[in-house]
Amino acid sequence: MSWKFLDISLLREIDLYNSLSDRDLGELIPLTETIDCNPGDVVFNEGDVGDGMYIIQNGEIRISKNIPGVGEEALAFLKN
Repeated sequence: MSWKFLDISLLREIDLYNSLSDRDLGELIPLTETIDCNPGDVVFNEGDVGDGMYIIQNGEIRISKNIPGVGEEALAFLKN
């Protein structure tokens, strides 16, 4: 995985942020990072501290859980 800052134009497209001014968005940018993931990469695990928010820019992600006696169960597929 590689990390870099998020582009401000992406924040402008998200409903959660569309009421913020350019100045406010500019203050958010230093708090952001992007992650480039490869197929099979784990982004987070069940039980991890929820200290961030993820925005899917390209591609999709599978949210799954290991269930004892059953194996891995897909809970959701999310994409941009």
